[in-house]
Amino acid sequence: MGNAGLYVFGYLFVSQTPVNGEALASRCALALLLWLACSAVLLHKHHGKFQNVRLYDMLAAFSVSSAKGLWQIRLSAGVAMALLIGELAGLPRGVWVGYACMSVLLPFGEAGTSLPMRALQRIGGVVVGSLLYAGFSLVVPAGSRILFGPIAGICMGFPSKYMVNNALNCFGAPPACRERLRRLRICDVADLRQHDWCALRGMLHRAVLTSGTPCLLR
Repeated sequence: MGNAGLYVFGYLFVSQTPVNGEALASRCALALLLWLACSAVLLHKHHGKFQNVRLYDMLAAFSVSSAKGLWQIRLSAGVAMALLIGELAGLPRGVWVGYACMSVLLPFGEAGTSLPMRALQRIGGVVVGSLLYAGFSLVVPAGSRILFGPIAGICMGFPSKYMVNNALNCFGAPPACRERLRRLRICDVADLRQHDWCALRGMLHRAVLTSGTPCLLR
């Protein structure tokens, strides 16, 4: 029971986006509300399932020699290593390195047998998506580029190819980080279109950095 992707995503979000004061209280209240809602659904739909399985049984079943145990170690170690590399590299949003590494390492079983190919597909998807975004940015007015993300998000529900989904995912990132780059003065330029190019260069750098980490854990 459970989704490893949601567990890792939740860990990355909470640990890499720290808050304090009133924001921390609001986050805790929201987490409690969501926990109660999910618990109610779980109790209503699955109260008769897995009654004989306890937390101790799940922990005792873990084995470093099993395929599932090795996958769990690889996923946790890979995401931790990606966060460390992002921190050492001084990336302004190192958490996205963790998200991307999780995406590469997440498949289990037959789907996770070819990590180098999946890593290359991620790099290829980022390159293709970045070039497509740059091309569309040349012909689409700046005020309409905000639609890139929602349209690409809808389109991501149709393809089953990992590389295609990564290419579409690139359409949401540059607009989001363009304003951040301008505020941080990472790109000392006046034209917002040049901020887009800075964002794309950052995405390509992060893709190569992230995709190389899982290959070390093959």
